[in-house]
Amino acid sequence: MTSSPTRDRLIRLLPWVLLILWVGWLTSPLYRPPVEFFGQPVGDSMSARYYFHYVSEVALGRQSADVLGPLGHPAVVPRQGEFPTIVEGYLGVPFHMLFRHPLAFQLTMAFGVLVNALGAAVLARALGARGVGILFAGVLASLSYPMWRELIRGRPNAMWIGIPLLAIGAVLLATGTGVDSERPSPPLRAVPSTLTTLALAPLLLFAALVYPPHCVVLAPVAVALFLVGLHRRVAPRLLLAMLAAGAAVALGWEELTRLLAFGGTRTNVEIACDVVEKRMTLERWAVFDTHRIVSMQAGGVTVGMWALAPLALLRRQGRARQLVLLLYAAFLVPVSLGVCQLYDERRPLADVLGFDFGALLAPIFGLARFYSDLHRVAIVGVALLVVASGVGLSALARITIRGRRWPALVLASALGVAAAWQSFELPLRIAFYRRPVPTADHLAPIMEHVGDAPLAVLPFDYWDELESVLYHPANPRFHPREIQQGVIHPRDPGLAWLYDLGWRTFRLDPPGAEVLASLGPGYVVLAPYRCAPPDLAYPQRQPCDLAAFTERISAALGPPTELADGFQVWALPGTPAPSD
Repeated sequence: MTSSPTRDRLIRLLPWVLLILWVGWLTSPLYRPPVEFFGQPVGDSMSARYYFHYVSEVALGRQSADVLGPLGHPAVVPRQGEFPTIVEGYLGVPFHMLFRHPLAFQLTMAFGVLVNALGAAVLARALGARGVGILFAGVLASLSYPMWRELIRGRPNAMWIGIPLLAIGAVLLATGTGVDSERPSPPLRAVPSTLTTLALAPLLLFAALVYPPHCVVLAPVAVALFLVGLHRRVAPRLLLAMLAAGAAVALGWEELTRLLAFGGTRTNVEIACDVVEKRMTLERWAVFDTHRIVSMQAGGVTVGMWALAPLALLRRQGRARQLVLLLYAAFLVPVSLGVCQLYDERRPLADVLGFDFGALLAPIFGLARFYSDLHRVAIVGVALLVVASGVGLSALARITIRGRRWPALVLASALGVAAAWQSFELPLRIAFYRRPVPTADHLAPIMEHVGDAPLAVLPFDYWDELESVLYHPANPRFHPREIQQGVIHPRDPGLAWLYDLGWRTFRLDPPGAEVLASLGPGYVVLAPYRCAPPDLAYPQRQPCDLAAFTERISAALGPPTELADGFQVWALPGTPAPSD
């Protein structure tokens, strides 16, 4: 039976279509109605949602890139210390243009899983994978628990490993230095190849700026993939790749050096030694029973992620490159354990091996101070393993048994399904079976009465304030940037009085009208829901005496305007009363 060119194209396209459909189904609980939080709307989980919203506001011209949103009014809070880079946030701009919070953020996270799947599939394709290998490289990448851990914990900047994988694979394919492209193309195709390669410089730069530590860790293996097995006839292609990489570094040199220097005074070596959750244990690199992982703090790598990787050596062509992938992934295992290495949560690895292997790696950690959580090293390691698994399954599927290929194809597919099934439960249980937390526009009852004026919503609740900004970004907030009381002591007496109320200290007497007028226009809002008892959804809340708030605020601003749901609103001097 002869195959037509159209049929061949459809067959080559099939694994990519199936991969996209798989990720769409896998991530569907993130965006199908009702759209709710996965995880509590506090801490990094809420900060991440605010971050993507903030960058979208910057991209749409509604917010300055140098100011950290509307908090801290009337002072200006600089953005640089909190969000050292906002490049990653631009990935969510299209979703924020089309949808509101929280759907926009959830779709952004689903898109991140898709990017990771496609990045692994593209690199596997560049290294010789076809058909079933491309599909399962992407499927396994979409199930990486270290990646899901970052997503669910609200630290998505580290989850975008697919972008540098995509960049490496694209450069391999464009330069003709992929495993199946060892022979140079005809001279007439040299010009398009050159232009294509140079056009990849922005992609390489974007990959580096999204999360520089991943690119630093991937750089050695990327260089090795180009150099191993290279012969003289493709040396010009290598020069093109180097030129593209050099152009990317030149374009972003200042930003890259600034980001890599950004960080605290303590290195990740010290942090990982003090905090067990900041590093992997050797036992968690080979998880058979996924029920043992019961916490988002404890990362793990299922056996299905690495059991198939050695199959990559079945492929003769490019075998040296597959070996590079496997050896480098194996090297990242001890790196992820840190200097104070553990076999499990109780036993040091040195007690099991008989010598301190972590001490040998101390110089490496000194150079890698920008990794604050060594679980993120496992993200890179798993990414390389699933790429190798895809290449191996593809090689296995091409084996002929008694003149027939279908038995090997069935075996390769069965192994891929088994590996995916063994890894599937973690994202399913952690992300989808967790009790979702409803998200609500708590300030909706007052917004039509106050317009876009500045608001002092009392009592202070930092995480709730961030959530309300996602619904109403146009209103500046008197709420300080700081999370806890006592961090800042404003010199302005009017602002000091608002902070005294917001933090429930009640130490200052009400100031005069002239002092309050210096704050400018705005409204003081007493939000009764912030005095509700803490619960699973909002553990940070504390009960409070609403009558005490009303008495103190009324002593300075007069009687309040009563609105729906128990809200009380006072106008600052010079501000019109809330509209009816």
